[in-house]
Amino acid sequence: MLRVYHLTNHQIWGGEGISPWVALAETLGGFCFLFSMEHGHLQVSVSRRDTPDGSVTLSCCARGFYPRPIHVSWVRDGEDILAEKDSSGILSNADSTYYMQSSLEISPQQEDRHRYACRVEHSSLGEPTLVWGKGG
Repeated sequence: MLRVYHLTNHQIWGGEGISPWVALAETLGGFCFLFSMEHGHLQVSVSRRDTPDGSVTLSCCARGFYPRPIHVSWVRDGEDILAEKDSSGILSNADSTYYMQSSLEISPQQEDRHRYACRVEHSSLGEPTLVWGKGG
């Protein structure tokens, strides 16, 4: 039978008396399989790029998040945008966290008249919205 133990950093490094590693190894009969995955550190960035055809591309990048479920969407003037957007989908990073990028193409006139936001919903976030753009 394989048992998986999840220990916090305090239990691993801050215990008193016998080392938690030794105690765990003794509990498991000298064999220790330890898996610990803390929540990733989600970072969200929003950028703007002019395209050769004169339009503007807004990009929202969420990186370093765990667990995998995430929802990234675009908002214009407080209302959800149902317009077509481009998304990378959820991709894996080498450190077992995840990455996702979503882009929205708008005209310079839309950028001048409206306020845009990238909304990121994830279990590790307290405040899910980053506002970007010019107020109209």
